Amino acid sequence: MTQFSFEWILSLNWPSHFWGPLHSAPEVRVLLYLHLRASRFGICYPTFEEIVHELGLTGKKNLLPHIKSLEQKRFISTRTNAGRTFFLIHDPRVAIKHLSEKGVIRENDLFEINELYADLNQTPVADNQPTQEEHDSA
Repeated sequence: MTQFSFEWILSLNWPSHFWGPLHSAPEVRVLLYLHLRASRFGICYPTFEEIVHELGLTGKKNLLPHIKSLEQKRFISTRTNAGRTFFLIHDPRVAIKHLSEKGVIRENDLFEINELYADLNQTPVADNQPTQEEHDSA
């Protein structure tokens, strides 16, 4: 596999809220890496050593905090079986719903996310979203 370089993505002048609850560039890099490695079912199983090498990190200790953070935010799940770690990359709605329930994503932001999903003919994050009138008055 060729070495990944996400610096060009991260160097773009994105608004600070673009990455939402992903607060660090390394988290974004790890999540993008896993997405690129995943099967159509959202599963991949690179070793930690592969991820460290491919992302140009200095060691596993620099990777694990980002994996744990992505798990806590429910962007991914990990399971280990017979010494091999499997990564499941969740639909973004899973993380968005979780972070909304925790108060990390504000109601107005969630409304905008759901509007975008509607524009793309996709299922919204949750059914109990505010109406346009409630959103406008907030």
